[in-house]
Amino acid sequence: MRRRTTALRRPAVAAVCLGLVVLPAGPAFAGRVQQEPVEVINGDLALPAFSGTGYNNAGVTGWSVGSTSANNGAGTAGGVWRYSGDASGHPDKQVAVMLRENGAAYEFKQRLRGVRPGARVTVTFDDSPGVSTYCAPRTVEQGQTYTVQGEGGEAQEELTEPDPDAEFNVLGSGVWRTGRTYTFTADQYEPLLTFASTVPVKPYGAAAGTGTNGGYCGPMIAGIKAVQVAPPLDKTVRSNALPPSLAFKGNDKLTDVSQAVTECNRSAARCAFTPRTTTPSPTTSPPGRSARTTSTAPAPRSTASAR
Repeated sequence: MRRRTTALRRPAVAAVCLGLVVLPAGPAFAGRVQQEPVEVINGDLALPAFSGTGYNNAGVTGWSVGSTSANNGAGTAGGVWRYSGDASGHPDKQVAVMLRENGAAYEFKQRLRGVRPGARVTVTFDDSPGVSTYCAPRTVEQGQTYTVQGEGGEAQEELTEPDPDAEFNVLGSGVWRTGRTYTFTADQYEPLLTFASTVPVKPYGAAAGTGTNGGYCGPMIAGIKAVQVAPPLDKTVRSNALPPSLAFKGNDKLTDVSQAVTECNRSAARCAFTPRTTTPSPTTSPPGRSARTTSTAPAPRSTASAR
């Protein structure tokens, strides 16, 4: 296999996580609040680590493909392909994930930890048409389509740059757009962020292939980050009037919070608890567990995350 050496053209224009969340009621936005970072697990897509110029189809740490519960949260096995920084063609040599196929079973998703309903979330990412050796000229010559969506927001349609130089059976160089953004207002706790290919599903046609070419060619995403403007909290809600807790295992929402308690009790080091109170105060950690107090979120809220 040979690697095309054409220069990059710049455009002109993860892991099992278990959360217990106490839900405070809150009013709509009032005033201007400073942005704060949102945790995106394995947002650089580098885990599990790998190297070389071939694609890697291992489950991507922190992310689910299709189902959030199947395959221990990894979803569809081999549902996406990853390319190393040496193979992706990214100008900063970032690892990239290729959205292989168009369909619910191939959607690439993760819950955004610490985001509450009403939060204004901005996601940044980079994109490129596929570099797969199976990307025949007709699959990428006009760019490739996909959507990005957060729960509570509309799906944003994207079209990558075209790659008129693609050759079948030759690893591509990528045509990267950096700093793409998508903004939405969350309507869920821990909202799902989803990237989904909308490239037409076509059977494998080798060098004459079109569309997804049998699921072997799709748009690529890299460098996923997020920030939020959190909604104000209603400090007038009494502790005995808080709504029920929610629990998540990885990206999967649990129907029974007691499942989370059971999981956390299986191992002292399995969960890290993060209580949040109205004022800074000392906390006592259960043996073998970590606890933190954060004064920036003045309302009762407790999270537990499995390591």
